[in-house]
Amino acid sequence: MAICATGCASEIPKQVGAGCRITTRPAGFDRALWKRCDYVFTDITDLAEWEAAIANGDVGFTGRVLGSKPKGTPTKRRVASCLPERTTNYTRTFQWKDSNADLTTLTEYDLYQYVDENQDTLHFAIYTCDGLLIGFFEEWSFDVDDTRTEPNDEDAIMEASVEVKERLITKPIKIPGLAGLFATAVS
Repeated sequence: MAICATGCASEIPKQVGAGCRITTRPAGFDRALWKRCDYVFTDITDLAEWEAAIANGDVGFTGRVLGSKPKGTPTKRRVASCLPERTTNYTRTFQWKDSNADLTTLTEYDLYQYVDENQDTLHFAIYTCDGLLIGFFEEWSFDVDDTRTEPNDEDAIMEASVEVKERLITKPIKIPGLAGLFATAVS
């Protein structure tokens, strides 16, 4: 039996919707985003600041993608002889398929090649289907390739994934109007 020292435990947060009805949110994510590591938002919810950051090349993003984030893989280890293993870290994977194609100048290759070559100077985030920003993650690894199936009646697409190692879940940020900004901005 574990011993709980007085004053170590704190009040458990209450969850909205833990009562009579279940409220759900849509899955998937709509875009992958990157920001320069030396760019710091003064107010990450300020659309004017986002607009300026995009215009100045401090923030870039994909077109709309088919994105998912499965359950993370825990890293566990024993931290004391008389206690069970504890989760000490998670590897979380964000993966997406990008069907956006620039048939004239192939700019999708420019974006993905830039991200691949400059991972160490960029922070990564996703924008979910329900308008939440998750990130920006400072340490991550990136994998991307263009994929082409055998039949020529299917689209060639970019398939990408990002792995992030973190101990706790990152709480998303709601930024009203950001989806509209993505739709009108040229990344």
